[in-house]
Amino acid sequence: MKFLTWVKRFIFWIIDILRYIPLKLIDYFFIGRKISCEDYSLFIIKLDEIGDYILFRNFLEILANSNRFKAYNITLCGNVIWKEIAEKIDFKYINNFVWLNKNRYVNNILYRNKINRMLYKKKFKVVINASYSRSFFLDDAIVNLINAEKKVGFSTDLSNLFSWQRLISDKYYNCLIDTDKIAFEFYKNGFLVSKILDEEVKIYKPSIDCLNLKCNIRINEEYVTFYLGGRKDYKRWNIENFVKVAEYIHQNSHYKIIILGAKTDLKYSNKFKLLFKQSIIIDLIGKTSLIDIIKILFSAKFLLCNDSGIAHISAAVGTSTVVLLNGTHFGRFFPYPEESKLNVFTIYPDKITDRMNDIDYLKQKYEYRSPLAINTISVDTVKSKIEGILGN
Repeated sequence: MKFLTWVKRFIFWIIDILRYIPLKLIDYFFIGRKISCEDYSLFIIKLDEIGDYILFRNFLEILANSNRFKAYNITLCGNVIWKEIAEKIDFKYINNFVWLNKNRYVNNILYRNKINRMLYKKKFKVVINASYSRSFFLDDAIVNLINAEKKVGFSTDLSNLFSWQRLISDKYYNCLIDTDKIAFEFYKNGFLVSKILDEEVKIYKPSIDCLNLKCNIRINEEYVTFYLGGRKDYKRWNIENFVKVAEYIHQNSHYKIIILGAKTDLKYSNKFKLLFKQSIIIDLIGKTSLIDIIKILFSAKFLLCNDSGIAHISAAVGTSTVVLLNGTHFGRFFPYPEESKLNVFTIYPDKITDRMNDIDYLKQKYEYRSPLAINTISVDTVKSKIEGILGN
C-alpha cells in the first residue's frame, strides 16, 4: 500500500513538472510588467471548498470594520461554488467579487489567460491569501500575478503542493504567517487575521445569521436531515448503514427525514430510497439552493452526514450535527474544540475513538490522511448518539 502511494505521488509530481512550463509561460506574460498600486485597496483570495469558506467568512466582517481596512475597497476572489452564500450574506463587507472556476483555471489555458488578463488590470495595496493549504497553480499563481505592495499568506503545509513548489511560491509573499501549532482551521484563520491587524481577534466559532434569509421550500413538519454524499470514497459511510439509522428514526420518533445534496448525489439518494421505502422521506437532492440548505438545516432537529462542507454549515447555524469521519486531517476541521460550545458530534473508527485522550498523537498520525475505513463505524454507535439528541 505504501509503495502504491509512493508511485501515485511520483506520477503526480511528474505531471506537475510537465504542466509547470506551459502554465508559467501564460502567467509570466503578465508578471514583471508592474503598474502602480491603488491606495486603500485590499484583495482577498479564498479558492477552497464550501466548508473552508464557512470557517473563514466570519473574519471578513472583522477585516472590513478594522481600523486598518475600514477605509479600503475590498475585493474577494472566491470559488464560484459558494458564490451564492457570499453575495447574499456577506455582501456588506465586500465591495467587489471575482469568481473563479478553479478546475478550469488550472486545466483550461484559454480560461486561465482570460482570468489573468482581468486580474492583471487590477491594482491593490494589500493581498491576502486566506487558504492555509496553498495551491501552486491556483492561489499562489494569482498572488504572484497581482500587483500589490504587500502580499500576506500562510506558511503552508504540503497538502496541495510539493516541497519544490513551496520553495518557489514562498518568494511570492512579503509576509508568511506560521500557524503550524494551531490545529483547528477556524483558529488558524483567526490567528492570520490577528497578525495582519496586529490586534486580538475574539471570536471562537463559526456562525451564520440566517433569520432574514428566505427559503424557497416550505416544510410544515418536524424533520431531521441526512447528507449521504462526500467528495471521496473513503469519506462515505455505506448507504445501507444510513438506511438502518433511518429505520431507527422511523420506529422511535415522529420526524420526517430530509435528504440533502447536489445533483451529483442522486445515485446515493436513489439507492437509499430503493432500500428504505417509508413515506417519511423528503428527497431534496438537487432541488435546493445553498440559501435553502442553510434555512433547512437551521430548522432541523439534527444533521447526520459524512465529512463535508454541509457539516460546517449545520454547525454554523447552531443545529446539532453528527459527522462520520475516517480521521483524515484529524484536528484541523474536526473534531470541533469543546470551547466552541457547538453541538458537533464526531464519530470515528474505534482505533481513533480509543485514543481520544491523546489528541496530540492523533493530530500527528492523521495530519494528512487516515487509512482507516469509515465503514468500521457501527450503526449502533450512531444510533446511540442520535438517541441522545432526540431525547433532548
